[in-house]
Amino acid sequence: MTWTKHPDDYTDQLWSLGDAAYRLHCSATIFSNRTLSDGYVPADRVRGLMPRFRPAALRELLDAGRWQEATGGYFLADFAEDQPTRDHALKLRAQAAERKRRWLETHENGVPNGVPSSVPNAPPEPSRAVPSRTTSLRGYTEAYREAGPLGAAGEPFGQYDQ
Repeated sequence: MTWTKHPDDYTDQLWSLGDAAYRLHCSATIFSNRTLSDGYVPADRVRGLMPRFRPAALRELLDAGRWQEATGGYFLADFAEDQPTRDHALKLRAQAAERKRRWLETHENGVPNGVPSSVPNAPPEPSRAVPSRTTSLRGYTEAYREAGPLGAAGEPFGQYDQ
């Protein structure tokens, strides 16, 4: 998974954009990171980036120089300044996979070097008896039955207790 990073001055950079253009730009940045497209957004995907897409927002981004028209879509002009490139993201993924592979080789069955520990993985014995629900309900019902038609406080049983 690739994360989208916005610098501290991100909103300052985009302060002149309207709300719809700002949201479209943020959504496109996230889309580009998720698909590892290095800032390229296909034209047929732009409408799906926002629930209420407005063509005026796209025009505003193009006019402000934040987006550039490209064959079959658009490029985010400042994408490479703050976001990882496809090559960098794939390199990080390969490094993580190698690190995990090495760890698994040295930790067979979750134990370093495959050496079993002297303590079995059995659940601990409870330190006290744990009452079961059946026992608790049985005692509750029997206490009411012994109290007679009126409960211990002199009140009649509820409709479900009779």
